[in-house]
Amino acid sequence: MKEVIQRERDWIYNSKLDLVDKHAKLQEREIRLNIREASVKNQEIIFKSKETKLFKEQKEFDKFVIDFKEKEEKLNNEHFDLRLQLKSKDAWVKVEKDKLSEQQRELDNRKTSFEEYLAREKHEQDYKDYILSKREGAVKEL
Repeated sequence: MKEVIQRERDWIYNSKLDLVDKHAKLQEREIRLNIREASVKNQEIIFKSKETKLFKEQKEFDKFVIDFKEKEEKLNNEHFDLRLQLKSKDAWVKVEKDKLSEQQRELDNRKTSFEEYLAREKHEQDYKDYILSKREGAVKEL
C-alpha cells in the first residue's frame, strides 16, 4: 500500500511538474506572442508613419503639379499674347510700310511733276530770253 501511495504521490508530483512545465511553456508562448504583437504594432506604427509621410509628400507633389500646370498655362497664355502682339505689330508695320510707300509714290509723282514744271518754265524762260535777244539784236540793228 505504501507503494501504491508512493506511486500516487509520484504521479501527482510528476503531474504537477508537467503542469508547471506546461504552464511555463504557455507563459513562454504568451511572452513570444506579446513580443510578436508588439512587433506587429510597432510595424503598424512605422507603416502609418510612412503612410502619413507619403500622403504629405503626395499632397506636396500634387500642389507642385498644380502650380506647375498653372505656370505652364500662364506662360502659354503670355506666349500666345506675345504672338498676337507680334502679329499685330507685323500688321501695323505692313500698314505703315504701305502708307510710306504710298507717300513715297506721291512724293515721286510730285517731284516728277515739279521737275516737268521746272523744265517747262526753263524752256519758256529760254524761249523768252531767245525772243528778247532777237528783239534786242533787231533793235540794235535799227
